[in-house]
Amino acid sequence: MSNAGGGRNEVDPRFVSLYSVYNMSFPTKAVLFHVYTSISTAHLAPFVEQIRQLVTPLTNSSLELFDTSINELAPTPSKFHYIFNMRDLSRVYCGLCQT
Repeated sequence: MSNAGGGRNEVDPRFVSLYSVYNMSFPTKAVLFHVYTSISTAHLAPFVEQIRQLVTPLTNSSLELFDTSINELAPTPSKFHYIFNMRDLSRVYCGLCQT
C-alpha cells in the first residue's frame, strides 16, 4: 500500500494478506449461447414441437439484442445508468420462464 496522506491510510499487511484477487473474463458468445439454449430447451420441453423449434432463434435474437444494447447504448456522463451486464440478460430469460 502507499504511504498515509492525501486521504489514504496505511493498511496493515497482515490484514491485506487475508484477501485474494480473482479475475473472471466475460464468457464467449458460444458459452452464452449454450447456457441460455439449455435453459430454454429445458423449460420448453413439455410444449409442442412448433414452440420448441423457437429456442435457437429466440436465443440468437436475445444475444444479438444484448450485444447491440452494450455497443450502442454505452454509458456517458449524462446517461450513466446505461450499464448492461449478464444480469439483465438473465432477467429476460427469467421472465420467459415465468410465462
